[in-house]
Amino acid sequence: MNRNIKSCLFCGNIFVLLFTVGLHSIFAQIPPNYYLTASGKSGKALQCELSNIIDNHVIASYYSLWQYFLITDTENGNEIFDLYSSSANANLDNQFVWNVDQCVNIGGEEGVCYNREHIFCQSWFGGGEDAQYSDLFHIYPVDGYINSIRNNNPFGVVNNPTRTFNNGSKFGANSYVGAPSSSAFEPIDELKGDIARTFFYMATRYLFSDSQFLNSEMTEKSQLLPWAVNMLLDWHYNDPVSQKEIDRNAAVYMIQHNRNPFIDYPELVGKIWDDDSVNAFQLAVEPSLSRVSISYFSLVDEHTLKLCFSQPIVAYSAENLLNFQLGGTTSINNAVYDGDTLILAIGGVFQENAIYFLNVNNILGVNQLFMNDTLLPFVYTYEQNERPIISWTFNDLASKPNTSKQIDADLHYESLDATLFCNSLYGSSDFNSEIFGNELDAMTGTILGLPNSENAIAGNAIVFANTSANGKKIVLKIETLGFYDISLTFAIRRTGTGFNIHQWEWSENGEEYYPLTNVFTVPSLTAQFEVVTVDLSQIPAANNASMFFLRLQLDGASSSTGNNRVDNIVVYGADMSAGIDRSSDHLLDFNIYPNPVQQIFMIEIVNSYSLNYEKLYCKIYNISGQLVGDSFIQDGQQQISVMGLKSGIYFVELEGLGVGKSVKKIVICE
Repeated sequence: MNRNIKSCLFCGNIFVLLFTVGLHSIFAQIPPNYYLTASGKSGKALQCELSNIIDNHVIASYYSLWQYFLITDTENGNEIFDLYSSSANANLDNQFVWNVDQCVNIGGEEGVCYNREHIFCQSWFGGGEDAQYSDLFHIYPVDGYINSIRNNNPFGVVNNPTRTFNNGSKFGANSYVGAPSSSAFEPIDELKGDIARTFFYMATRYLFSDSQFLNSEMTEKSQLLPWAVNMLLDWHYNDPVSQKEIDRNAAVYMIQHNRNPFIDYPELVGKIWDDDSVNAFQLAVEPSLSRVSISYFSLVDEHTLKLCFSQPIVAYSAENLLNFQLGGTTSINNAVYDGDTLILAIGGVFQENAIYFLNVNNILGVNQLFMNDTLLPFVYTYEQNERPIISWTFNDLASKPNTSKQIDADLHYESLDATLFCNSLYGSSDFNSEIFGNELDAMTGTILGLPNSENAIAGNAIVFANTSANGKKIVLKIETLGFYDISLTFAIRRTGTGFNIHQWEWSENGEEYYPLTNVFTVPSLTAQFEVVTVDLSQIPAANNASMFFLRLQLDGASSSTGNNRVDNIVVYGADMSAGIDRSSDHLLDFNIYPNPVQQIFMIEIVNSYSLNYEKLYCKIYNISGQLVGDSFIQDGQQQISVMGLKSGIYFVELEGLGVGKSVKKIVICE
């Protein structure tokens, strides 16, 4: 990829990221107003507010930390930076390589492998698998052998070491004033500030959630003992925040959605633990920014998804496969982001008529605001020759009290016709669009759900609202002549008190309706558009129909303002003539019955007087256009056997000399 971003791929459980120089500068700035509520506070009050700000972070799995170390703790491409053995001023032989030198056996010397080290020891927080167990702000890759020596000993000052490691770090009796006279680990000077700010983070992040923590020689639950505070203050002041820490803070933010305040604003340390606590922390209000959202979603083919975003996002967050889940046995195995567009490829292919739920998480805008986690449910029903044939966009729909109760489709394929009714026609209900007590309105829409986002505009969406509309029904009358395997998609947005029950029915005449089961179109989230699907491929009456009706009954609204916005209703169908030469002179006409059929159907020639029966030929095609049966027609009425053919949709084609061809659809049921 010829662009200055990171890309990630999965091969089974292997996580690969391609780095480029200067990546972190894209997203290293502090999110706007992130710390605003801490402004004006100092001392314990400041620490309490910071704890509230950075609390409840997204919890990564402990196993995934191996993968995340590539963006949090590498340099020169894929070399691990180790707090226990690395040094900017030393040329060391034990440089570990990410995804190669992970510890299996730590060995008996330095330089064998690297491990995941809890700087704030597991035994200090009581073990378990709560948030602190995988919190990257205190978990670093470190030399496995040195890690085993440090064990659960505190950090300290070691004047008479029993061990000195290759980069100059030391282990031995703790010499710091007031510290217990036990063993301690002392890092090199240039990394002491990193350690100090890690402990200040832990004391703040877990201030209100340390009930399971134990005491240690350095800590009382999550809080630091007085001697440890004094030592870490020295380390903090003498080893200022480095660019590496700034980059790591930004990288962890992408994963956990929280930050280390003492890297962003080092002066906070003094305002909580030192003499500067008499002066309040002050921040100016920054302009508010909007969160990124998904502006378009579509299925490109049987194994590819396409998403477009409303504004630029950090490429790594789009190409990190850990940020997408499809559930079941289907998974995303490739992600490529370019411009505002993300292409996702799955392993294998989508199964027709299967329901999928794409979870999109941890997408970070370049403005440092995360997109709300989004669930996109869909049903894969598309043949390769399926296309949008009818749609409503509602772009120019008037708001109350002028909202139309009968709306013709505004985009048609050839001469197909379609209308939406909410005015008592065809079994619909009459919706009130008055100023007060309105049940019908128009509000801002979306381009989500449009089959082609090029030059698309959000425009308006039609809105159904109010508890008085509970039980009311909307009807879509559509024409599908020349198409089969019909499906319908639309974008929908629900308020918290909006309609949370959708019941679907279908009809051939707009009078007798039948339930449409296993259709789920209530959005999973509130105040956010989602694309949903109504699959009609199993209803023969929807195929090649001059009239077909869908009716939606709404229910479950619990307030006068509760509503559903609906936008970009799109009807899809597969062209019956795709792959088969079906040009017709319209001179040949015939009927087939029964339909559906199990074993034998009857062909009846309508204009038999004009036919030369010796030259009339019958062919049967499956929906892929493959010839599966043929015979001559010897009479005006003739039986045709379909024994041996599987259940499904087929096409019967008759061709006669001088009368052209004609095609009828038939459904075979085993």
